[in-house]
Amino acid sequence: MDNKTVESLPDGVRCTIIIYTVILIAFGTVGNILLLSTIFYKRFRRSLPTEATEMTAIGTQKLRTNSTSVVRTPITPAVQQRLSIADQLLSVLTVTDTLCLWIIVTRYLVHLSTDYDIRTYSVAACKFHTFLTMILSDASTAILCIFAAHRAVCIRYPLISHHWFTRSRMKIITLVAFLFIMSKHLPSLFLFTLLPIPNGLKCDVREDTSVYNQIYYNFEFITHAIFGYLCLIVANILLFVSLAYTNRVQTAAQAGSGESPASGLQIARVILLFSFIQLITAVPFFILIELSGLYELFLLPDSTQLIMYYILTLAIFSNCGINFYMLLGISERFRKDFAILYQGIRRQFTRRKTIAK
Repeated sequence: MDNKTVESLPDGVRCTIIIYTVILIAFGTVGNILLLSTIFYKRFRRSLPTEATEMTAIGTQKLRTNSTSVVRTPITPAVQQRLSIADQLLSVLTVTDTLCLWIIVTRYLVHLSTDYDIRTYSVAACKFHTFLTMILSDASTAILCIFAAHRAVCIRYPLISHHWFTRSRMKIITLVAFLFIMSKHLPSLFLFTLLPIPNGLKCDVREDTSVYNQIYYNFEFITHAIFGYLCLIVANILLFVSLAYTNRVQTAAQAGSGESPASGLQIARVILLFSFIQLITAVPFFILIELSGLYELFLLPDSTQLIMYYILTLAIFSNCGINFYMLLGISERFRKDFAILYQGIRRQFTRRKTIAK
C-alpha cells in the first residue's frame, strides 16, 4: 500500500471509507472502554461488604424519594474477588481489539486522509508498526480460539474444566500463545525496511532477502490463515455441539423454573457469535487478498482489487469494535451489570450536583 495506490481510489469511495473508519474507531473505543468498565466494576461490587452492596443497590431509590432513613443489615466482611476465567479472557480480547483499532485501523485512516503512511516516518516506525500489526492480528484470533475451546469444555465437562483449566493454567496458555506469536513475527524486524518509490517511500520487505521473505510469508499464512482459523472452526464446532447438548439436557429435565439462562451459557453463545463473524469476514480476505497476492493467482481484477482490499480489511477489524454492543444485545446478565454501572455513575453526578448547590 503506497501513496499512488491510495490516490487511485475514487473520491466517493475514499470519503465513504474514511467516514466509516472514524465511526468504527470512535464507537469501538467507547464500547470497549464501557465493556472493561463493566467487568471491573462488577468485580469491585463483589468485593464490597454486604451492607455496602445492598446500600448501593437501593441508592437510586433513596435519592429519588429524598429519604433520610438508613437501612442497616449485618455487615459481611469484604472478600477480595478475582475475575472469572471468562472475564479474564474477555478483558484480554477487549484490550487486544482496542489496540487493533488504534494501531492498525488508525494507520488506514491517516493514510487515506492525508496520503501519508505513518510507517514511512522512519525505519524504526516501519519495523515496529509492522511487528505490532502482525502480533495483534494473530492475537485476536488466538484468544478467540482459546475462549471458544474453554467455554466448550466448561459446558460439556464442567468438573474436568474446574480441575484442569484453572485461572493460573489459562493465564499460562494465553501467555504461551502470545510468546509464540511474538517469536513467529520477530523476523519482520529484520525483513522490513523503507524502500524508495517514484513518489516517496514505502515500508516493505527488503529486496535482498527474497528467499527469507517467501519463507516468512508462507509460514505466516499457514500458521495464521490455515492453522489458526482451522482451530477456530474446530473450537466453534465443539462449542456449538456443547451448547446443543446442554439445551437438550435442560429441555429433557424440564426444569421450568422460569429463571434466565446461566451466565456461562450466555457467554458461550456470545463467543460463538464472535467467532462466527470473525470467520465469515476473514475467509474472503485470506482467499481474495492474501492467497491471491502470495501465489499470484489474480482472483480480482485490477480495477477492484484496491477497493476490495479496504472493504475486506475493515470488515475484519470491525469485529474489534462490536463486542460491547453484541453483549449488550444478547446477554441479559451483562445488561444488568451495565445498568448497575450506569446507575453508579449517575449517582456520582447527582451527588456532585447536590454538593455544588
